[in-house]
Amino acid sequence: MEVAQINLNHCEEAQALLSQVMVEEIGDIAIVSEPYSAPTGSSSWVADKTGNAAIWVTGTIQRVVSNTFEGFCIAEVNGVFFCSCYAPPSWELERFHVMLDNLVAELDGHRPLVIAGDFNAWAVEWGSKRTNSRGDAVLESFARLGVTLGNAGTTPTFNRNKRTSIVDITFCSTTLSERLNWRVSDALTLSDHNVVRYAIIQGHRLTSSSAHGSRVGGRGWKTESFNEDFFKELLAFGDFGEAVSASQIVIALTKASDGAMPRRKPPNGATSRRQPVYWWNASIKIQRAECVAARRKMQRERCPEVKQQLRIVYIAARSELQRAIKASKRQHFLKLCDEIARKPWGLAFNTLMNKVKSSEPVEQCPVKLKSIIETLFPTHPTINTPETDPVPITRQEIINLANRLKCGNAPGIDGIPNMAIKAAMLAYPDVFKKRAPPNLSPTINTPETDPVPITRQEIINLANRLKCGKAPGIDGIPNMAIKAAMLAYPDVFKNVLMNTLTTGQFPSMWKIQKLVLIPKPGKPPGHPSAFRPLGLVDNLAKVQEMVILDRLTKYTEGPHGLSDRQFGFRKKRSTVDAILAVLEKGIAAFQRKRCGARYCALITIDVKNAFNSASWEEIAAAVERMKIPPHLCRLSRNYLDGRVLQYDTAEGVKTNAIPAGVPQGSVLGLTLWNVIYDGVLTLALPHGVEITGFADDIAITVSAVSIEEVEMLATDAVGRIDRSMRDAKLVIAHAKTEFIVISSHKVHQKASIMAGTVQVESTRSLKYLGVVIDDRLKFKSHLEEACKKVMKAINALAAFTPNIGGPCSSIRRLHANCAISVLRYGAPVWAHILKEKQHQNTVNKVHRKLAMRVTSAYRTISYEAVCVIASMMPLCITLEEDSKNFRKSRAGESFTETAKKASRQASMRQWQNEWSNSLNGRWTYLLIPDVGAWLDRKHGDVDYFVTQVLSGHGCFRSYLHRFNRASSSRCPACKDEDETVDHVMFHCPRFAEERLQLNESCRVEVGCSNLVQVMLQHTDSWEAAATTMRLILTKLHQKWKQDQQLGDI
Repeated sequence: MEVAQINLNHCEEAQALLSQVMVEEIGDIAIVSEPYSAPTGSSSWVADKTGNAAIWVTGTIQRVVSNTFEGFCIAEVNGVFFCSCYAPPSWELERFHVMLDNLVAELDGHRPLVIAGDFNAWAVEWGSKRTNSRGDAVLESFARLGVTLGNAGTTPTFNRNKRTSIVDITFCSTTLSERLNWRVSDALTLSDHNVVRYAIIQGHRLTSSSAHGSRVGGRGWKTESFNEDFFKELLAFGDFGEAVSASQIVIALTKASDGAMPRRKPPNGATSRRQPVYWWNASIKIQRAECVAARRKMQRERCPEVKQQLRIVYIAARSELQRAIKASKRQHFLKLCDEIARKPWGLAFNTLMNKVKSSEPVEQCPVKLKSIIETLFPTHPTINTPETDPVPITRQEIINLANRLKCGNAPGIDGIPNMAIKAAMLAYPDVFKKRAPPNLSPTINTPETDPVPITRQEIINLANRLKCGKAPGIDGIPNMAIKAAMLAYPDVFKNVLMNTLTTGQFPSMWKIQKLVLIPKPGKPPGHPSAFRPLGLVDNLAKVQEMVILDRLTKYTEGPHGLSDRQFGFRKKRSTVDAILAVLEKGIAAFQRKRCGARYCALITIDVKNAFNSASWEEIAAAVERMKIPPHLCRLSRNYLDGRVLQYDTAEGVKTNAIPAGVPQGSVLGLTLWNVIYDGVLTLALPHGVEITGFADDIAITVSAVSIEEVEMLATDAVGRIDRSMRDAKLVIAHAKTEFIVISSHKVHQKASIMAGTVQVESTRSLKYLGVVIDDRLKFKSHLEEACKKVMKAINALAAFTPNIGGPCSSIRRLHANCAISVLRYGAPVWAHILKEKQHQNTVNKVHRKLAMRVTSAYRTISYEAVCVIASMMPLCITLEEDSKNFRKSRAGESFTETAKKASRQASMRQWQNEWSNSLNGRWTYLLIPDVGAWLDRKHGDVDYFVTQVLSGHGCFRSYLHRFNRASSSRCPACKDEDETVDHVMFHCPRFAEERLQLNESCRVEVGCSNLVQVMLQHTDSWEAAATTMRLILTKLHQKWKQDQQLGDI
């Protein structure tokens, strides 16, 4: 591993240049002191709590050991523990000692290790002229760790104003020091510190897997160049109609795809040469070379006077390079903004929203990946228990069992109390003593049936269900190619897919899935729990799965099918349905005042690595219990058997057999998960306890008359679920169990339950399926959290929505609506709280900022006006509409497109009524009295200038005087008139020529009363009005700037 060590002195351009140096010199790790910024939430960056000591890895950090102290952070990379340090010179010696003590304590037991950074310490051992107190402290502290000094030579690492020193030092384990090759590089850094370079010979080099071998799936195709007609001709030429097996279909489609569209280029990491950073170009390369030449010339000069002149030249060259880097970044940013206007959801949008992930795999070390996969895909050992006769039950044992029963325990579903059972057991012990028959559950004998034939129309329907944007699997064949082939040759697919149903053998080549590890935010890097594994299967395999699923669904949704308490992966069931089902008892308990079951506990249970741990044996048994035909049972079992995982490593493609679980990237796997989970959801639970499931999320509601009864019933229910989970080879993460007690009691009710061996205390709130539920059902916490998420999106959107330039308002509105979806989620659950004014204000505040970015409005604009100008319905009305629509759809009403339009029309009438009666935005109302006509227009975008005219908030002296930005509101040309938007646009003689051109373009005299009506007539009128507004306001702004400079404002 190649390591670069440097102090960046908080310089943005120095950090940017370091990234290019890492590319050119193929660096793997950077030990950085005083970085300009250390990205949070990144799997390749870690910093101390002050952000002054950081580690940057070109790949992925395996484990963060420590980042909570000041002055240092520790991370494990490729089996080596790196510690980055920075101790400012302003620290007192005592504070420096505390940092060293903490560092030594944290590194205890971690080997091999590298300690590096800027300690601002001097010692003759690493080349200083003398040793100071800090140098002694460093040597004494690191002697306890048994590390060796890595510095070599006396080349200074710090240069500023003719002052030099060696303050950047490196210590490492003895096993690493032999081939360290420590040296000070003369590369240009734009910092007052030089780059220190050395090599760590340990483990694997941090390069992409493609540099060592092929990648899983190879190279796909450029689907945007797909020629469907030529593709069909190639299929006909290759005798595709004669294909009779899955492998023949794949081979034929691959050959035809090669002819119908070009292959994609290898990814950036597919060669040993890395790609330059995005802002790097030939001009900057030349400027850097000139800057390096100027520095070297200065350093070699011996004459002081000449050297000072050369220093001035070097400083000028360095400043020019910094400006060039900034300009290149700005130019690239503007290109991204223009790209968003063409592709609203493309790479540019993801880049500016910080959604682009590194092209490097999250982990490349084969050993580490093997360990992660073995943890995420556990093997269930087969237990072979010898057959033995049961131990006889005696009369005395029955009597002892009866005496152990506690009469106060709550009964189960049958309602029989313990006191009755005890009396019966003591009176008739011989009856209870009789051994039950060996098989308590009768064998389910489902009659054998023939598979339902696949028809041509079914193939056509399947083809039309394929979505062209879905990522392909290992074979790389895109859905658009598969769809075209299915529509052209339905009989071929009918025969091949039917063969799978008839034989009960799922094609082996479609059991291979590509592993994609998605990092989880907030998890320790490198740990198996930090990844969410997805298995990408071939799109052709998904077509086969769709055929099987359509036949399975008939039984899973039948009378012997899934429990009504399962809401995940089922039609006409959503997370909102699940949340409302869970809250049903909580609402009932909250409405009870002094009697009945006035306490309701809501408990959420987390299952460890659920989808990958489910036992195949239990899945097969659960499928049979639903009376599914034997041929589908056999096919379901064969579908799971023999599955293989492929993944990329630094040594090429590796494979691993999958021993359990359901593939998360498949179509069929999630239904099979519901089948095995059904045993948990249909579990016999005590009276007053209900269980609700959504995928692997489980929620338990416990209603009782007292807190003590709640605790007892909840502990019992969790215990029963735990045992049922273990039978299915699933494990509950007891430490993650949460619960609240919902009650209208004036005093907050506290309770505790046992989850396994963990005692869980009740909290005031918890999150279930993305909605924060509190013990008073106020939902204030959920609203605040959702608003925070939207504010983050607003801040990201603000980066590429400048007032002048950037995407048009329609694209901005599209992105704004995407951000609003965070607030709209779960509206039927919590939107009723918007009846309170404070919650309305909270929502309106966030929505107003979004609308302002859409319209580029001044920050003083009213919420009512900016919503109209932006064509964005007030969010409270939208949320109310969402709630009404959901209730109608769940009430059994026919919710067609006509019903949706009627609901929207009602919301529009409400908005129009509020707009007409509002006291705010009256100038805007004068121009746009009819909201419906404004929203129904088919053309025209608003911008910075149009918004100023429509709102009246802009560079008008009356407006500026209102906010103390101008000494007078009078028009400079018309001394007796206020410079309002009405005066500027329609009366001021300074802009008579612009108004004349507008009237000629629109063929009508444009005034305040008909401005918007003229703009709405057709595109030319809109463009003419918008151009006039831009010309007038540009002149007005230039005049304002001149008056500011002259002090005449």
